[in-house]
Amino acid sequence: MRNKINRQTETESKKNVILWSLPPSANSSVIRSFLQVNKIDFKEENAWGKTRTAEYITKFPTNLAPSLEHGNTCVTENGAILRYLSRAFPQKAGSGYPEEDIKTTAKIDMLVDFINTGICNYLPTAMYTTVGFSVYAGDVADLEETKQFTDKAQEAATAAMLEMLEKKYVDIFLKDTK
Repeated sequence: MRNKINRQTETESKKNVILWSLPPSANSSVIRSFLQVNKIDFKEENAWGKTRTAEYITKFPTNLAPSLEHGNTCVTENGAILRYLSRAFPQKAGSGYPEEDIKTTAKIDMLVDFINTGICNYLPTAMYTTVGFSVYAGDVADLEETKQFTDKAQEAATAAMLEMLEKKYVDIFLKDTK
């Protein structure tokens, strides 16, 4: 089965990779950097103003960016995109996600999921209004009654994000690395 997957991904890898991104987005930067570091040729399309179009939603039902288009495959969500690229380009990007080493891949998956469910939860409050992104329903910056607390909410979210990065990533997960 593994050989069949490798043959399929080798064939797929010859197709064009399109990164649909939002240029100032940290999430888009992660995928852009991964593609560049692993020397995977790609074309970048600005998704700004396109994520709500019928054409985009047909490809990416979550209507989010970054999204990746590769042949007939369309993927959203950073973790899924990174895992896909590692599998689709095993010669270029596979060494960082060694599927034969389930302990290492479990740790990678855990950290990627923790970023998405932990640190990324703070991002909209911490910086979306500053860069001109719309905030989520219920955010202090979204409600007239609480807009006056936007700066205070940004400070608290930023502090919580930094604390999480230092106490979890640096002090635990990265303490034994270079």
